[in-house]
Amino acid sequence: MDREQLNRRLQGGLFLSSMMGQTDGAFVARHGPGASMVQIGALVADAVDRSHEQRYLLPEAQADMVPILQKEVESARAVLGDVPIALNAAVGDLESGIRMASAFDEAGGDIFELNVHGGYEKLLKRGLLRAMALPENRPTLIEWLEELCRLDIPVVVKFRAGADDVDFAEVLRELGPSRQLFGVHFNVRAEGAARPDIQFVRTMRPNVKGQLWCSGHVKTRTHAVALLSAGADCVGIAQGVLDQPDIMARLRAEVRRDA
Repeated sequence: MDREQLNRRLQGGLFLSSMMGQTDGAFVARHGPGASMVQIGALVADAVDRSHEQRYLLPEAQADMVPILQKEVESARAVLGDVPIALNAAVGDLESGIRMASAFDEAGGDIFELNVHGGYEKLLKRGLLRAMALPENRPTLIEWLEELCRLDIPVVVKFRAGADDVDFAEVLRELGPSRQLFGVHFNVRAEGAARPDIQFVRTMRPNVKGQLWCSGHVKTRTHAVALLSAGADCVGIAQGVLDQPDIMARLRAEVRRDA
């Protein structure tokens, strides 16, 4: 599926957003009907530190990553058909990230999502995950995205909107229109409230050149419609799937009625 086809498939839709330890191929197959996209992961690729839990950690060699990722993709495809599949990737070093993205492409995946969102301590203390958005680590983030965007697979970067000391309008300007990113994913959970931050989406939309995905405490039709109206191209559901297993198909039908 090329980028234009992906854009059309995702526009105005809902997706099953990754949850570490939950969203493997079997989980997204079970909960993904009705979704415009599903995400597997987060999985870890890291040649620097091999002490991560084995259930999350991919092998170092690209050839060894492929069958592991292919198993997850095929589990999802068996139920969901050609629904786009993204991989949420916690990356420890650039070379591992490139191997991981290439392996996922080879395994039949559609989109590679670089995790600049999480707070997993083993990577966070190395200036990775959500720490990459900080000014002192941003040159590394830009370098990684430039190199990943040279690959054939479309690349998305995921941020946490409530991250301290980060001006995301500035971040997006620094990434620039020439980076060839397929899109940006924000977790837009409002700080101190069990709802998405709609105003943040309105503010960020003009700064995003490609797809804008938004997730974070999306549990109702009102949440989904408000995010789409504010400029999101596709809206993600995570915890809501655990609380209400039928939420994806139900909200999809409700959002379509409102469209």
